[in-house]
Amino acid sequence: MLPGGEVGLYRPPGSLILDGDQIASALGGSNVQFGGKEFSATVDAAEVRARWEDTSGASGPVRRVMLGIVNAEAHDVDLTALEGSGRETGTLAPGLNWVVLEGAATPFGLRLVSPPESRVQVFVVRAFDPALGPPAGWTPDPHAVLAVTGASGGPHIRAEFSFINPAERGRNVGVTYQEPLTKGFWVSAVAMPSKFQRVVLEYDVAGRELDESINGTPLKTARAREAEGAGTRAFDIVFAHGDENAFRFALFQYEWRDGGVEAVRPATTPYVFDLLDR
Repeated sequence: MLPGGEVGLYRPPGSLILDGDQIASALGGSNVQFGGKEFSATVDAAEVRARWEDTSGASGPVRRVMLGIVNAEAHDVDLTALEGSGRETGTLAPGLNWVVLEGAATPFGLRLVSPPESRVQVFVVRAFDPALGPPAGWTPDPHAVLAVTGASGGPHIRAEFSFINPAERGRNVGVTYQEPLTKGFWVSAVAMPSKFQRVVLEYDVAGRELDESINGTPLKTARAREAEGAGTRAFDIVFAHGDENAFRFALFQYEWRDGGVEAVRPATTPYVFDLLDR
């Protein structure tokens, strides 16, 4: 408790944490590793940097690294972590995983290599003193998770996401796509409950038409009413029961100017939530 009756909450130093936006920026706009693409960082005693540096002769304090990683595939994925001179290989279950590596003397380089034909999203990297954090290990998280693994624009916007629901909850929950600025509304073919669904959207912004494919099968085409609304638009997915919106998540944002699409920005941090039956 702080003077004046305020509650003080501890927040780890920002320099010891890389979030999804920082990782995406360092990787050229996306923090998703596709088929063998390598993620690299450098861990110092008081800082984590999203780039590889020469760290020969490391003799500083030992730091352990915790990673938040989403395996956006329907199957297990083996991931290799190169930490200083050490090497660890572990298995990522579909969905959210927390990986805590053994640690090394600082500074040291960190590399993550995923196998071909896999989608792995690294959304947080945190370094800490081994005496003040969790033990090393690879732990799957049972929460539902939605990870946007791509969004690109032109005349049309193409967006891809994986919805992983390990507990298979969400009975009597419906899914829609909504664009608040233009009052756009499209009913989704996402089935509830289901353990894994890989969704690809093709959005004709000018024509207001949305094509949806799930697990490689085209399932739905829907058209929203015409609308205006220049500026920044958010395109959301909504999980609802009747009139109750249980969860609303932005899949991507984009600029609509002079009748064209500009600056498509996908969500860089996965959405983790408790999906319940209704």
